[in-house]
Amino acid sequence: MAVKFERTGMLLIISGPSGTGKGTLVKKLMDSDPSFRFSCSVTTRKPRDNEIEGVHYHFVTEEAFDRLVSENAFLEHATVHGHRYGTLRQPVEDGKVTVSRAAATVTYPSRFILLAAMNPCRCGYFGHPTRACTCTPSAIETYRRRVSGPLLDRIDLHVEVGPVQYSELAGSEKGECSADIRKRVIAARAVQTARYARDGIRCNGELSGQLLRKYCQPDAAAAALLQTAFDRLGLSARAYDRILKVSRTIADLAGCEQIGAAHLAEALQYRSLDRKYWYDK
Repeated sequence: MAVKFERTGMLLIISGPSGTGKGTLVKKLMDSDPSFRFSCSVTTRKPRDNEIEGVHYHFVTEEAFDRLVSENAFLEHATVHGHRYGTLRQPVEDGKVTVSRAAATVTYPSRFILLAAMNPCRCGYFGHPTRACTCTPSAIETYRRRVSGPLLDRIDLHVEVGPVQYSELAGSEKGECSADIRKRVIAARAVQTARYARDGIRCNGELSGQLLRKYCQPDAAAAALLQTAFDRLGLSARAYDRILKVSRTIADLAGCEQIGAAHLAEALQYRSLDRKYWYDK
């Protein structure tokens, strides 16, 4: 019997000022490894002589770009040297990238796990309990806006890490060891594999909207807590779904069949940064 393996994707971003050779580096990478796929962005600038529509960029008018913005079709967009560029959100959300050529169109899987780290400001000390931040309010705002609200809304877990105290470093108290955590994760994944055996998925992160309503029903106390949080924090529909998925995973790690208030409260704690740093004015 033939076994089909699906390779999960990884996102690689090449960033740098204009003229530093980003395009050359991307071309070298793609030439060296056929598994690399180039993300085709949308732009309002005119195509250059060697550029092909749907291969290098999607070339659109200002009016078409405005329409895509109004439809919330971009994961992020910006104006560079008088021209507008945008990254379509559809490939990221669907977990697929479609590459079109003259003779054929091919769809590749593009599922990946994004792990990112950032400072709260340029100097790194905004909100520090003992060290003063040297950034101006406008500099802090500019720094934060490098991560857009829509992008942050798609990150399931926001973890704010504070400075470590000396007593914590010098103390002898130990937390849960990695081996025990690994056992709980393996057990939770086994539960999920069995739960979704007839649904064509393997884990909570792959739940569709319909399956989410089927498998992520909170108890009465958790439902009341979620409603309160949704109303007070102004959560988006996307954040609502992601909180339920994270709550389901926390419940699985705890060995609980139904999502309880404690599981939901922990999941809500992982949605703190967008409210604290991006939308609290």
